[in-house]
Amino acid sequence: MTQLDALLVVDPALGLCRHTWLHQPPTSSSATSIQQTLGKLAYLDQLGVPGWQADDLHPNRQKRLAHTARNKTNQVLQRFAPAKRHPLLVAACREAYRDLTDVVLKMVDEHWEHAVARARRALQDDQLAHARPKTRPCARSGRPSAW
Repeated sequence: MTQLDALLVVDPALGLCRHTWLHQPPTSSSATSIQQTLGKLAYLDQLGVPGWQADDLHPNRQKRLAHTARNKTNQVLQRFAPAKRHPLLVAACREAYRDLTDVVLKMVDEHWEHAVARARRALQDDQLAHARPKTRPCARSGRPSAW
């Protein structure tokens, strides 16, 4: 069995096949989601996807093959002959690698912006809590006076 065919077999650790797992979008920009997405990229990197050359194939044809593979179940893809199944999986993996890279960069950016906003709010709250009052009672008259 080739590495491509292994994408269509249910992985006991995941409870689903890698083909389906690779195409599940992250649900949030949390640290856990970022790590899971990076895990998908690492898996595709182990397969050697960044080095796969398909420059001779027209970009629209690559998109069409990836779209077909993404919309078929693993059972349907397993029934295809290897000559048809493998190009579909190669295109799907290449597209998944590109898309996951974009998604993880966006997620990190959103996570960073959220952390900065949270820190800014905490700083403002801290400054308000420790701010000196603008007025203080006068020692002689008991009336407030400005600093």
